[in-house]
Amino acid sequence: MLNAAARLVVSRTRKFDCGLTQLLYGHLHWLDVPESIKYKLCMMMRRYQDGTAPQYVMIRWAPVAETAS
Repeated sequence: MLNAAARLVVSRTRKFDCGLTQLLYGHLHWLDVPESIKYKLCMMMRRYQDGTAPQYVMIRWAPVAETAS
C-alpha cells in the first residue's frame, strides 16, 4: 500500500512502470527491511544511553560492561 501511495503521489507513474526502487531509495530515502530494523535498534540503544527510552526498555535493558574512556 505504501509503495502504491508513493508511486501515485511522488512520481505520478502507473502500476507497471519501471523505476519504483529508485524512487523509494533516492527520493523518499526509504530503507530495506534489514537496514530499517538495524536503524531502529540503534536509535533505541541511543535513547537508552540518553535516558529518553520508554520505561519498559529502561527496566529490561542493562549495560553489559562499562566502556573505557
